[in-house]
Amino acid sequence: NNPANLTQIKSPSIGINHHLLFSNSGLSQSAFGAVYTEKFANYGLGVSAWGYPNFKSSQISAAAGKKLNEQWALGVNLAYTSFNLGDGYYGKQQYLKTGIGTVIQLPKKIKVGVFLQNIHRPKLLYNSKERDETFIKVGLCYAANKDIEVSTEAFQQLNQKLIVRVAMDYKYKEKFYVRCGISDNSSYGQFSFGVGQKLKKMQWNTSTNWHPLLGFSPQMGVDYAF
Repeated sequence: NNPANLTQIKSPSIGINHHLLFSNSGLSQSAFGAVYTEKFANYGLGVSAWGYPNFKSSQISAAAGKKLNEQWALGVNLAYTSFNLGDGYYGKQQYLKTGIGTVIQLPKKIKVGVFLQNIHRPKLLYNSKERDETFIKVGLCYAANKDIEVSTEAFQQLNQKLIVRVAMDYKYKEKFYVRCGISDNSSYGQFSFGVGQKLKKMQWNTSTNWHPLLGFSPQMGVDYAF
């Protein structure tokens, strides 16, 4: 995700998340993240893993986000990715990803974000021409009032069709959240919905994507702010 959004976090925090892709335990993903805040910048560390015995993938990432002023923030990230296909040809491979993002607060409660990942198109394999594709995300968020936010995102990966997503976040009595979204062209699901609750320093969220052919992909996360 956009590392510039680290600047939105006000205090040191940790979080865990578990995602069950298409309700298949072999495609489950678990992740842990931590954010350290200080005056100069906010720093993030993330660890994630998914897959099954014949195909495992893991990633360790580090990021930093800094506010240049009250309206503009920048962020960068670096991720070490490894995967193991469990055969003689691919075997175990590792490579680095890099990314840069920005968030700009505009008048009339509009926020714009841009995130560019894999700028250098790292090689997936040492002995082939396969590379991890570059992609860019451009998002727009409008705060209709203190309880409702509407956002849209355009996701473009090289040699792939443009994906457009639209979502709404509704906050009830400062503690409860209801969210829903739709995507026009996503391999992970065309519809999503979820709920969440804030309990003093802790917050939990649960949601699911739904694909017309492959079914549901539920996930749940818990965050704690110190």
